Amino acid sequence: MKHSHLMCLAASAFALFAVGCSSSSSDAGTTDTGTPGTDTAGTDTAGGGTPTCDAYCSLITKNCAADNAQYIDNDTCLKMCAKMDVGKAADTTGDTLGCRSYHAGAASGDAKLHCPHAGPYGGGMCGASRCDDFCKLAISICGGVSGATFADNAACLTECKSENADPTKKEIDSSAVGFTACTQYHLEAASKDTATHCGHLSTKAGPCKAP
Repeated sequence: MKHSHLMCLAASAFALFAVGCSSSSSDAGTTDTGTPGTDTAGTDTAGGGTPTCDAYCSLITKNCAADNAQYIDNDTCLKMCAKMDVGKAADTTGDTLGCRSYHAGAASGDAKLHCPHAGPYGGGMCGASRCDDFCKLAISICGGVSGATFADNAACLTECKSENADPTKKEIDSSAVGFTACTQYHLEAASKDTATHCGHLSTKAGPCKAP
């Protein structure tokens, strides 16, 4: 009887140990808290923490929707992301995919604040300015396209800085004529159709012209 009692105690201890191990392992990989400084979502951890377009676009599509949307759709995000400097996963500022990935994750806690930073135009956080980010993408996507609005980056910056970037408007809105939300929409559309949209990047002419 004594021997059987000891065997039962040993079996119970082993079962408790096994349950404890199982419980802790189920939390592995849970790092997306939306808290600045701890959010690592938007990176390929299997590849050493390198920011990837697939991870970034999946995250920003999830965390920045409706009025906080930064891209027309996920496919547009992927095409525009391919034009961005990758940077590092630790970036929280600068015109890089790493910076945008960080803020796309943080947007789970505060979408209104972080979604503009996570988007292609940087929100003044991921890049020197909205116009710097916009023009860099505009020339990368539309440079050399017949009928494109801008011949070079300097011309784009001059035009962009004179336009109305109303912060109360959505980031992308084809109906917001006279505002940068309209030109930003057409730049994104140009990532998939340069012939149609590369000539629509100004509020002084075309479908975004102020009434």
